[in-house]
Amino acid sequence: MCKSIMILAVASFASFPVLADEATQNPSQAVQYSELKTPSVTSLPGSGQATVPGFYAGFRMGSYNTSAENLSFDSSGGVVLGYGTSAIGFEMEVNASNASALGVPMSYSTVGFYVTSRTTSKYFLKVRAGLVEQSFEADLSRNSAIRVDSDYGFSASFGGGVRISSQALIDIDATLVDQDLTVLSLGINYFF
Repeated sequence: MCKSIMILAVASFASFPVLADEATQNPSQAVQYSELKTPSVTSLPGSGQATVPGFYAGFRMGSYNTSAENLSFDSSGGVVLGYGTSAIGFEMEVNASNASALGVPMSYSTVGFYVTSRTTSKYFLKVRAGLVEQSFEADLSRNSAIRVDSDYGFSASFGGGVRISSQALIDIDATLVDQDLTVLSLGINYFF
């Protein structure tokens, strides 16, 4: 990206004296030269930058890793809704998975609210931090009584990805959900 900016700047300044000479020799074309516009850096071919600020939505798939004994998780799936630019944003992520503890089947879900930041290059690094609610639901009796256990806490993640177009990106990150629970997830976001 820096090379593109440097080439654009040199080309703009290098052509200025020629344009000025032609404009003074032929005043009728001076208006045409004053209407010339330099393309924006984010529209340069191959920059790969997500240039559309606004809302985005995405899907995530993940795998949980826990240090808690007798607790296991299936793969998770989720959705992301957010608002931001290519560099900073705010997002809500909802995930669900099946789990089991001591052989009792459960469902597990998280709802997280995050502030996110991504570097602005085509291949980017991503960090985010926020608040997450995690919930377990289990059938603990024969008469279908459901016990719900919820917990709130701090969550943070680190990852990276690639911008595949000016409006879409793919990322992978590791998220700390709880002190003994992390999730490694792959996702795609689309800016609209």
